[in-house]
Amino acid sequence: MSRLLREDAPNSLRYISLWCTEPWTWEAWPRLDEAVRSGRNVFPELFGKEFFDYLHSDAGDSAKVFDKAMTTSSRQSAVDFAEYLDLTGIDSVADIGGGQGHVLASLLEKHPALHGTLLDLPKVVAGADPRLRDGGAFSARARLVPGDCRVEIPVRADLYIIKNILEWDDDSTRRTLANVVKAAGSGARVVVVENLVDNSPSMRFTTAMDLMLMLNVGGAKHSEESMAGLMAEAGLTVTAVRPVNPYLHAFEAIVSG
Repeated sequence: MSRLLREDAPNSLRYISLWCTEPWTWEAWPRLDEAVRSGRNVFPELFGKEFFDYLHSDAGDSAKVFDKAMTTSSRQSAVDFAEYLDLTGIDSVADIGGGQGHVLASLLEKHPALHGTLLDLPKVVAGADPRLRDGGAFSARARLVPGDCRVEIPVRADLYIIKNILEWDDDSTRRTLANVVKAAGSGARVVVVENLVDNSPSMRFTTAMDLMLMLNVGGAKHSEESMAGLMAEAGLTVTAVRPVNPYLHAFEAIVSG
């Protein structure tokens, strides 16, 4: 088990483990009872600013650990998701809030005729997977679009992927899903990928992450019912919910007529 803490180990958990034990966590966890009772994050009261503002302005080393943890996690799950996803009849895919684009790169590698778009914040897109950038192996089939999915999604595609970004407040989730529906044509496919706090072999891990989200950003992991409900509210018809791996579930949906 200790080998998983090595940086060079396959499926390394080094940076995830470091991220979960960063210095700020030791000040936040003792306030868990307060966060649960109030239903809001305690971070601003502890540090005088919102979580990501603090991370990038006051805790540079912690921000680097966070980036490495998210990159490691994304790379590992991207391969599983590319194996899971059936792209029959799909010519174009949009990865919404897709970070550095590991999922998109994995799909373009697996499907040589596929075209894809990565949408994320400008700073994130600027550091996209080299295979997607100018001169990269998939640059001719990839488009990088800087933007905020909570504001607008100026992308038309056959399939929209939304992976692990609908775990903040419900208002942000509603805006993102509404923007996807607005951008997509009737009948377009949408696949939402999330960790669930129910029906999962990894419930202990997901529950810990759920509580950590509450402490730092006031967010929450979803149950199958809550996620499906928000998708239906946005105008999506959920056709199936299936496990991608022990940690992730995919909500398959189409944009209602």
